[in-house]
Amino acid sequence: MTVWSGLITPVGISKPVLAKLNDAINKAMAAPSLRERYAANGVDPVGGTPEEFGAFIKREVEKYATISKKIGMKVD
Repeated sequence: MTVWSGLITPVGISKPVLAKLNDAINKAMAAPSLRERYAANGVDPVGGTPEEFGAFIKREVEKYATISKKIGMKVD
């Protein structure tokens, strides 16, 4: 199991605002000071596009849904 985090925006955010936000986040993820700080905690910061992150989330949900069903996990 892995731990990950990301920034999710409201549905309908304008493409120019999303692009500007994504650019700023990717620049931050590439900054040596941030990378060093994260690395000190065993974290590998990764940037990307909104589409890549959406696809990643979809894969994670599908993966853990399959595992949950396979082991018979139930929500109380």
